[in-house]
Amino acid sequence: WTATSNQSWCKLSTTEGKASSIDLTISYNANPDEMERTAIVTVKSGSATATVTVKQEKKEVEPLIELSSTSFFVGSDAGIINLKITSNKDWTAISDQSWCKLSTSDGKSGSNDFIATYEANPTESDRMATITIKAGTATITVSVKQQRKVAKINLNKTSFNVGPDAGSINLVI
Repeated sequence: WTATSNQSWCKLSTTEGKASSIDLTISYNANPDEMERTAIVTVKSGSATATVTVKQEKKEVEPLIELSSTSFFVGSDAGIINLKITSNKDWTAISDQSWCKLSTSDGKSGSNDFIATYEANPTESDRMATITIKAGTATITVSVKQQRKVAKINLNKTSFNVGPDAGSINLVI
């Protein structure tokens, strides 16, 4: 008889033998991939053929998310935040505030650019948004703290030189 494996990661203790009962050891390497894999061991003796299928489970990889930054303090005017997300799993993102909108709610594993757009803060209080990003079982949050609307007084001029006689000044407020 002869025996062969169609995959290099699946090895046989011996590849041939005489007619008798023998223990054939099939050994296999660790699966480094995130995909299941299959090997077929074929045993032949004369015109007879038998096969053994060895299915090896995929390697479970710890999910990982990395962000360029996880905390932002922004002014009261509208603007954008540029983020770079690196992850080894597909990811989803959600903002808990309607004034902080995301350019996308999901992405593929690898390195991705991501944008959060925030509206002007019309209130006289600071406000906070939390963006939650999940990849597999990993979760990371981004905090966006927006400054309150600052009361402003705009004057057309803040200084006047006047002569010694009576007069008037036009001030635009």
